Amino acid sequence: MNFISLRSALLTAALALMSPATPATATTFPGPDGFGYSGTNIAFNLRDISATGASVFSTFVDDTVSGPIAIGFGFSFYGTTYTNVFVGSNGFITFSAGQSHGCCNGGPLPGTADPSNMVAGWFTDLVSNSGQIRTQTIGAAGSREFIVEYINNPYFGNGNSTNTFEIILRETTNDIELQYEHTGVDGHNRSVGIENLGGTIGLQVLNDTTSLLNSQGICISTGSTTCPTATRVPEPATLSLLGAGVFALALARRRRRD
Repeated sequence: MNFISLRSALLTAALALMSPATPATATTFPGPDGFGYSGTNIAFNLRDISATGASVFSTFVDDTVSGPIAIGFGFSFYGTTYTNVFVGSNGFITFSAGQSHGCCNGGPLPGTADPSNMVAGWFTDLVSNSGQIRTQTIGAAGSREFIVEYINNPYFGNGNSTNTFEIILRETTNDIELQYEHTGVDGHNRSVGIENLGGTIGLQVLNDTTSLLNSQGICISTGSTTCPTATRVPEPATLSLLGAGVFALALARRRRRD
């Protein structure tokens, strides 16, 4: 290979290493739904409230929905503004009282069966010990976030397979952010997405028994929002390869001049 060809090959390789890549995901994003909600991948950014958030349940719970929990601001969902949510132990929140706990598998979204008027973070058959589901409102007025964090919640009957994820509601923009640290392998059906009151309109991100979401963020919005875009920072190994390529290119140029 002559020096010109070598330089071209090295430059092509360097540019390929620098190019952003879409984060690995088990999801596709249909939409917009009938109201206008769509989803997008975003950077992983778990807000750890395990030491600061208020515990939703004080004891071991299975197939339970909490009482009303204050969001801390008004949040618009399918055109209605809410100030409270109800947290389900099976991986979802709902804005309506009296909804079912949803045992024992997450169903298609939308669906007319309860629970409805919901955000399904990892809707499946989960159990929770005291302190494993926590809530907290953080940030300054106008840009606050209400966080529901599920911390190492296992599947029913499978305590060795746990799930840590968050449902985050954003003030003003009314975006819904979902963050997944890890999800476990299990045979239960799981659903991710949203649906309106009555289950007539919704956006389904996934509904199956095999998908896993790890170190991943998802944002659901109506479009006029501040959902951040997903970016990829080169890994240290990638940076090393890029540096080696640049060095080789410089060496080739020097030899050519000599």
